[in-house]
Amino acid sequence: MDLNRYYNNMLRILVKEQNLEGLTSQEIQLLDALAKIADMWRWPEEFKPRNTLILTLTQWGSVSKVKRVRASLVEKGFIFFKARKRKAGIYSFTNKITGNNTRTIKTKDNQEVSYSTSENSKIVRLYEPQSEDVVEERQLKRVDAEEQSKADHLHYWRPFVEAVKPAIDDADIAQQESIRDMYRELDIPFITELIYRFDRIDWTSKRAPAPYLIKSMMNELKNQQTLKQTQVKPKLGDK
Repeated sequence: MDLNRYYNNMLRILVKEQNLEGLTSQEIQLLDALAKIADMWRWPEEFKPRNTLILTLTQWGSVSKVKRVRASLVEKGFIFFKARKRKAGIYSFTNKITGNNTRTIKTKDNQEVSYSTSENSKIVRLYEPQSEDVVEERQLKRVDAEEQSKADHLHYWRPFVEAVKPAIDDADIAQQESIRDMYRELDIPFITELIYRFDRIDWTSKRAPAPYLIKSMMNELKNQQTLKQTQVKPKLGDK
């Protein structure tokens, strides 16, 4: 499991399956925060995040809100949670999130398709195949992390631009440069989250699309820095 697979599964749940489970924006926000934490700890079956870390990533102001949204996610079957006295609670994702009940195949034209193994689910396409230049880049099997990061950023640039096109069209030259600079600074998991999030936004409801995008990217950079500063062992926790 990794963040890319998580976001692909969320796309399937929210878009292709038309959010049949009725996930609210707050529930999605908490799931995203838990996914980032799980990814930081390399996706253990169970993990014990501090409430302070969850509050930081969700930017919520109270633990009571975490408890309320968490209880709803448990009821809808997206997470398991076990409370512990004087210790951080134990979280784990269900198959709805991990996608253990889904399969991914490649079609004859090299398109990746994901489908649920349940009888009532339809086969759905998650994303287009990589462009030839990116495939060639990755086939070089570079061991240098920086070069791999450049290749990954190149790969996701087009989907990112398509997801935020109204904001880029609204931006002036300085704002466009700022968007490009922040894109280069963001790690790939945060970029894929932005693509997944902005692809669902009604941009016509935003009075100033460009400033909205810039502010969102700045928040993701802050979250990215927070995660890097809090890379602790999963066994540590709080109430």
